[in-house]
Amino acid sequence: MCFRRFIHARILYDALAMSALLLAAGCGQNPEAVALAEASVDAPTTLTDGGTTWTRTDISTADQECLAMFFQKNQQLVGSPDMDGQPVLYTSGKSDRRFYWVSATADGSRWTCVHFEKGRFRTSDGTGSPF
Repeated sequence: MCFRRFIHARILYDALAMSALLLAAGCGQNPEAVALAEASVDAPTTLTDGGTTWTRTDISTADQECLAMFFQKNQQLVGSPDMDGQPVLYTSGKSDRRFYWVSATADGSRWTCVHFEKGRFRTSDGTGSPF
């Protein structure tokens, strides 16, 4: 009789453990996580700002060096979650660059931009689309 109770308890325990694993594996999907995945911003091929046309380009070694110089001068921004991942790069000439990081938030999207124009760095940020 004692052995039979042990078997029933073990079966119940295994069933509960399996249910917990299934829930943890994603059967109970978080609606907020789905909303974040849907909040994305498409980066256009070109954009115009103040009469200047900016073209989206791939990041080259020179662009990486430019960005490294920015972070060297702004150590407090190294590792910032607002600048996480690969930025989208726009150029408008030989040396002018804009690096955009866009991330999804519960309220839509947030962006941060590092501008390198006329030999100077500046930053800007906002919500929604920067384009």
